[in-house]
Amino acid sequence: DFTVNVNAYTPGVPTGLTSVTGNFWVNYSWSAGANTDSFNVSVNGIWHNTTDSFIYVKSSPHGWVNISVAGYNATSQVLSDFVSQDTQIPNNPITLTNVSSSYSLFEGDTLYIDADYTDADGPEGTFETNAMGSFDSSTGVLSWKTGPKDGGVYHWYISVTDGYSTSTKDFTVTVNAYTPGIPTGLTST
Repeated sequence: DFTVNVNAYTPGVPTGLTSVTGNFWVNYSWSAGANTDSFNVSVNGIWHNTTDSFIYVKSSPHGWVNISVAGYNATSQVLSDFVSQDTQIPNNPITLTNVSSSYSLFEGDTLYIDADYTDADGPEGTFETNAMGSFDSSTGVLSWKTGPKDGGVYHWYISVTDGYSTSTKDFTVTVNAYTPGIPTGLTST
């Protein structure tokens, strides 16, 4: 008589599958179950066979990475059940630039603001404002030709979004009334 211990060759399910994300990457790690010699790993449908209990994956901005990991026992040639995880690459916030907190001009002058932005993810930003004048939502250029009786203080904003985050800057525009100068060089007789 002899006894065969089948459990000694059955790989355990990997445990502790975790992920750490950064700019355009995910680093996955896990712990081996009992009787595990290696792992079968699927990353977005592409299979890897490895003895490492971690994998580094590059991805596009805002992209998703799907991983499934199973333990493998070489003696029994058996796979464990899979553990899986879906992870999205985090957003890098868009940041509005080239907008000051205040502007001052005279009636008849033109307010010109050429807003811009930075975004490590690279998607196109879309601008928005509540200011008067001509505004291009794709370039962030605001142009307002002031006229008589436009004197006063205006409180406006410009914002930009990449569809994942928004950056807004409030600003004040002071339009000073135009006062014609007193002519000089006149003499009376």
